[in-house]
Amino acid sequence: MEKADILRHTNGGLDVFRHYVPGNWRVGKPFLNPFYKDTHASFNIYYDKRSATYYMKDFGNPDYSGDCFALVAMMAGRNCADKEDFITVMETIAHDMNLFLPTKPEAGHHCVSPAVVTSTPARTSFTLTEHALTPTELAWWKAYGITPEVLQRYRVSAVSEVFFNNGNHLVATAARPTFLYRFQDSDDCTLKLYSPFSRNRFMYKNKVDGQLFGFDRLPPKGEVVVLTGGEKDVLTVSSLGFPAFCLNSETATLDEALLNGLKERFRQVIVLYDMDETGLRSSMNLCTLHALQRIKLPLPGSKTEKDISDYVRMKLAEGISPEEVAVQFRVWMEEAKTPEEEVLEPCLIRHSLPPVKPDRVLSINFQSVASAGGVVCITGGSGTGKSNYAGAILSGTLHTVLEDSIDTLGIQVAPNVKRKAVLLFDTEQSHYQSYENLERILLRAGVTTQPDYLQVMNLCRIPRREREALIEKALDMAVRKHKGIYCTVIDGLADLIASANDEDEAVRIVEWAQRLAEKYRMVLISIVHTAGLPEKVRGHLGSELTRKATAVIDIETDKKSGNSLVKVLKLREGSPVMAGISMFGWDEKKKMHVSCV
Repeated sequence: MEKADILRHTNGGLDVFRHYVPGNWRVGKPFLNPFYKDTHASFNIYYDKRSATYYMKDFGNPDYSGDCFALVAMMAGRNCADKEDFITVMETIAHDMNLFLPTKPEAGHHCVSPAVVTSTPARTSFTLTEHALTPTELAWWKAYGITPEVLQRYRVSAVSEVFFNNGNHLVATAARPTFLYRFQDSDDCTLKLYSPFSRNRFMYKNKVDGQLFGFDRLPPKGEVVVLTGGEKDVLTVSSLGFPAFCLNSETATLDEALLNGLKERFRQVIVLYDMDETGLRSSMNLCTLHALQRIKLPLPGSKTEKDISDYVRMKLAEGISPEEVAVQFRVWMEEAKTPEEEVLEPCLIRHSLPPVKPDRVLSINFQSVASAGGVVCITGGSGTGKSNYAGAILSGTLHTVLEDSIDTLGIQVAPNVKRKAVLLFDTEQSHYQSYENLERILLRAGVTTQPDYLQVMNLCRIPRREREALIEKALDMAVRKHKGIYCTVIDGLADLIASANDEDEAVRIVEWAQRLAEKYRMVLISIVHTAGLPEKVRGHLGSELTRKATAVIDIETDKKSGNSLVKVLKLREGSPVMAGISMFGWDEKKKMHVSCV
């Protein structure tokens, strides 16, 4: 299958646009973009004479620019620049539009290639011979919880042979059956062949616009109707006792008039699409556009575990009865949520569901400084010992049992019992200075060999705009390798943004740090400079960080002794007054900073 084949059989892509873009629009005339809440008609489908191809252009939203493949890729969450994604896009178009383009013959089928048809419904592309469903075929459907009564109600039959106009011949067997979906009772309705074990599983005949599988079997009124991702899912949901129908594909648009009619007949319209990338993206777009609720199945989204039919098959194989599965499905329907509600769900605090209490990691004088998931701000002027203080904390994380012999400069560090990852990202100092800091971390911990779970990275050579992504990638790798992250230090958080005085950037980077700490259930320590005055953290970044941090520790130089003076300015989990004030200074013999008694 080639790009040129699709363009040749779809009038340069115009038929593809007409298939996926709803409404009575005209080529070359601007209209409202139906894929979002557009208020100004600036969306256009136009013809490019040089390439003999149709393109789209939305002057109000540059995302909607390109040919018909770009449109389908956007709807399916694919990237046309990716070879595998582009193949998927072409296969989606061919399937949705009944474009039976030449493919390789399959074992067990005496069919070279079906006749090629365009998006105009072809009424004579093939003829077929039907037969009543055999016990073997009924057993195949039963594995998905689909009953003979439902198959009969939805006019599903079995096919013995298919004769194509080009002379090809398909013979179904017990091992490779073919079934027929009939969309309505009339003779000229849409017909769809379903060969579950073939590469080309679906073939249309008499594809009639506006006919949707299962729609004519919906009751006049009811509590709920389920929009599924395909015909088999309609049959499964119906067998569970709930009315259902499907569009011609998950990437198809839902007609506004049809939806309004459903809302008048049913209290609730629920979307139940596949759990793969395309299904999740399509259900998200559909539910967001029309304020609908959706069910997200507890499935990984793999080829054999992605839809409600797969779920029912798996549960029945475990010995769970269809009635029990139906009860679970009803619970899911009652818990169905809009995309906005899905975002809010993790934010809800319920007294009956207390969260797991995070482990305390850092404390000063028995006052909690930070637990797992907390953000700590260490601030101070240049050369006051901020990096060395953070390094002392990292030294404490290198032990799996409590070590009183380690001088962590007045802050107590809980043992890293599970040897989770410990990371230091340096954005300020040279590579050699970072190496010296690593040496002092190991020296203070009494460790001669760097543990593999301790990672020190100097990001000075990395452009600022790329540092966030690199840090996230490093954290992902660390959590996979070491089954968790204990503590992360970012020495120079301000160096991840262009300016510490940019309020929007400051808010964004602090929220980013909070998300990372919560996501990995780690303590994240951020080191920032003061603004030239003691206890005044630099810029909008400092203001935002001091508000959001669980603890703020200020380190300044004591004018009398020249040592570093540690003041706890804020403790969300304890008392700054009880934490007290401490000092540390350089010990030439030990070649590191030590606590001052």
